Amino acid sequence: MERATEAKVVVFSVGGQEYALPITAVREIINWTEPTPVPESPPWVDGVISVRGEVMPVVAMARRFGLTQRRTGAEARIIILEVDGQSAGLIVDDVVAVESVATAEMAPRSSVLGHLGGAAEAVVEAIVRLGEGRLVVLLDAPRIIATALQ
Repeated sequence: MERATEAKVVVFSVGGQEYALPITAVREIINWTEPTPVPESPPWVDGVISVRGEVMPVVAMARRFGLTQRRTGAEARIIILEVDGQSAGLIVDDVVAVESVATAEMAPRSSVLGHLGGAAEAVVEAIVRLGEGRLVVLLDAPRIIATALQ
C-alpha cells in the first residue's frame, strides 16, 4: 500500500489565528489589489479582481470567520487558489511560511468540530500539528472556492 508521508501546506494568519491550505491549491500570492464590489455577493466576498486577465471573486477571510482583520489595504496579502479550473482570492493578514507536515500530524475534522456551527466549520478539513503545542486549522480549498462562487 502506497501512502504519502508528508504534505506541504501554506500557513497564513487572519485575525491573529493561523490557518493552512494545501500548497497544491495555491497558485500564487499577490500584493493587495482593490476588489471591485459586486451587488448581492455573500457578505464575506469583497468583490472581484483581475489577475493576468482572469476575473475571480475575493473572500475576506476575517469576515468569513468572524474575526477582525489586522492588516488592511496595502498591508494585506491575497492568496490565489485554483482547484479544478476554478479560482478565488483570499484576503489574509500575512503569509507565514510553507511547511512540510507529516500526514501522521494531521488530525481529521472531528465530530466535535463538525458541530461548532458558523461558516467556518464547513471549510475545515483537518487540524495540523506544527511542532510542540502549535495547532493550525487546515482548510478545504474546494469548499472555500465553492462558497466564494455562491
